[in-house]
Amino acid sequence: MKRILFLVAILMVSGGCKKFLSKRSDTIQETPSSVADYQSLLDNDLVTIKATPALGVLGADDYILDSAAQQVIQAGQIGAYSWNAALYLVPGVTDNSWINPYEAIYQCNVVIHGLELVPHKEASDLALYELVRSRALFARAFHFFMLEETYGQPYRPMTSASDLGIPLRLDGDALAPVVRSSVKAVFDQIIGDLKIALAWLPPTPQPGAPNHPSRAATFALLARVALVQQDYTAARAYADSSLAIYSTLLKYDMVSNTNHPFDFANNPELLYQCSGFVYASLFSSATIVDTALYSSYVADDLRRDLYFQKLASGKGVGFKGYYSSGHFVFSGIAVDEVYLIRAECRARLQDDAGALADLNTLLSRRWKTGTYTPYANVADVLGLVLTERRKELVYREMRWSDLRRLNQDARLAITLKRIMGGASVLLPPNDPRYAWKIPKVETDLSHIQQNPD
Repeated sequence: MKRILFLVAILMVSGGCKKFLSKRSDTIQETPSSVADYQSLLDNDLVTIKATPALGVLGADDYILDSAAQQVIQAGQIGAYSWNAALYLVPGVTDNSWINPYEAIYQCNVVIHGLELVPHKEASDLALYELVRSRALFARAFHFFMLEETYGQPYRPMTSASDLGIPLRLDGDALAPVVRSSVKAVFDQIIGDLKIALAWLPPTPQPGAPNHPSRAATFALLARVALVQQDYTAARAYADSSLAIYSTLLKYDMVSNTNHPFDFANNPELLYQCSGFVYASLFSSATIVDTALYSSYVADDLRRDLYFQKLASGKGVGFKGYYSSGHFVFSGIAVDEVYLIRAECRARLQDDAGALADLNTLLSRRWKTGTYTPYANVADVLGLVLTERRKELVYREMRWSDLRRLNQDARLAITLKRIMGGASVLLPPNDPRYAWKIPKVETDLSHIQQNPD
């Protein structure tokens, strides 16, 4: 496996390869040779734990770092917080937000292409073969999507065929030239992988295996992708398919021990478990949840107590509602997101009653029993759905993607603001900084085109 991991290091073209290898080289002790071996590669934590970028969480508007916190947080994270590439794009320094997802993709490619060399003679062998291959296709598509929503240009329907997306690594040849695909090509690859995976995955989430995708999870990811493409008819259809298979929602008043971090590891809503790279600033005791966001949760809304807690400093509240095991940013897929996708699509397609029905189904399980009054006759249904989407998916690595999409509509566009050293720093709608700079070690060695300033 050292040979394979060496190829991973080349693929990542990271200046920190030796350190990376010394830390990871004992992951698998021998070259895989059976379907079971390849399945174990997908069960590796490298594929799902701290595996997605999470840079968007740093740049989004869910939290505040006050002047005192800004003095103790690492310069790179302050750079991401203030959208200042001069601080977070450090020459010669590896960027795990780039490395970790591509490492997961490499693992998937090893599985997809390695399986072709494994004989399968009986029907049962073929079924396992296709299941493992489908899991790899799903995970690869998932990581391509998360990378694209971080480093690729936003999906713009009219220019997606020419806008620069991310490099699509589709094989195990780490010496192949690194080139950026178009945004359209990236999304086409994601959708193609997911549609192939649908045929062999089990319909529902498997107990005790939250990192094993299902058809319900695949339809949900297709719905997420179509939403970003602003194809609301397709997104609604995919959400329909996902919810028709699995629609379980947790009643939050059944959750106890609200004084501790809300660990959703065994949440029945979970469709696919994955978490983002950990940044210290996101979990600092000085990180303050945006005041307006916190104030939008009323007293009977149990999310207020389950997601947030008062900071010891007394300066405000911090986030505690982790949707994954441990203090990691959850980036996976859950049923609540699927309801919100369908609600938004219904609102955009003039089905206000359907949108409110989805929203009421979700929110009635978030409030104290007997206190929720269903919404009816709402003037701005889409606005209400988007407000609840932000409140429900807080710290879930989706807000940045939403801003990239919603800012293309002048009615929904917003300007983000930070206070740095007493001065205001602004991020206007559709600013080039909504595509994060690709790490300099990558652009220096592979000479791929950098995102514009």
